[in-house]
Amino acid sequence: MEELREDWTQYVTNDDEDGEKFWELRDSFPSGFDAALYSTAVIIEWHYGDAGLPGKATLLALHELEEYLSPLNDPGGNSILIHIIRGGGTSELAYYVRDYQQFIYALNQALAGKPRYPIQVEYFPDPAWEYRRSIVDNFSQ
Repeated sequence: MEELREDWTQYVTNDDEDGEKFWELRDSFPSGFDAALYSTAVIIEWHYGDAGLPGKATLLALHELEEYLSPLNDPGGNSILIHIIRGGGTSELAYYVRDYQQFIYALNQALAGKPRYPIQVEYFPDPAWEYRRSIVDNFSQ
């Protein structure tokens, strides 16, 4: 079972195309948090299969990766984790960051000396947090 995160909502969905998906979405932000300062979306993906949730060994490795990346979830600093989605053969961690280069440096520092993980990093400007809105809107329909 996934570790419960305070101030997060968890969902499980199941559809014919992607199979079961596990969603964790940040519900609230710390007092005084200014989203406008975090204008770049960074998506870290780990593709582990064609559909469904990861197997036990992959899930353990995903949790290990998340633990190594936990310093990147710093709402008072450069980046904040806003959601985790697992399913459809992919695990996705989404962050919003102030400075992408600083984020990549911190990511590399967090993973220095650790096992090599099969992750891909994508980033794009998103000052209005449209990507987050698209994920949250999935659950308000």
